[in-house]
Amino acid sequence: MNTRRQGRRWCTAALVGLMSLPAAGTFTTSVTLVAAVATTAHADEDEEREEKAERFWNRAVRFAQRGKNKKALEEFIKAVPYMNDDPDVFYNLVNFGHETRSWTEVALYGQGYMFLAEDGDEKKEVAKRIQTAQKYLRKYKGSVEAVSFRVKPKGVDVMVNHVPIAKSG
Repeated sequence: MNTRRQGRRWCTAALVGLMSLPAAGTFTTSVTLVAAVATTAHADEDEEREEKAERFWNRAVRFAQRGKNKKALEEFIKAVPYMNDDPDVFYNLVNFGHETRSWTEVALYGQGYMFLAEDGDEKKEVAKRIQTAQKYLRKYKGSVEAVSFRVKPKGVDVMVNHVPIAKSG
């Protein structure tokens, strides 16, 4: 499977509360996440972040080139905290998740791609893969439930497991 990567953008401007998604169907509740805006970024932190992103990305690509899709998926997942503003990492996660039938990953990382990516054929393809994942999750895990968030202040990225899924407000 081929990987894709275009230009990289680093987002260090917003720091948001994170939550882990429960197993599908275990509860429905409202959660309040409080977001704080960071005012400065440090060059050393950016450089370290970039190095970690490159390391995980390159490992994932090497595994993909050898046909080890499950290992490639694992390495792309490790890259997410360092590349969560790059739709390409989410695109690759959706595709490798689909190839390995890792439906929870397809559903979650697909949302990150849909939030970050420009409209186009690839976005339609990812939307179909998300629907396929949700179908399998409903069938084998019982259901896919919506979770409500109230996030303050308005206009910040809402993230779940380092995946941007929406803007608040």
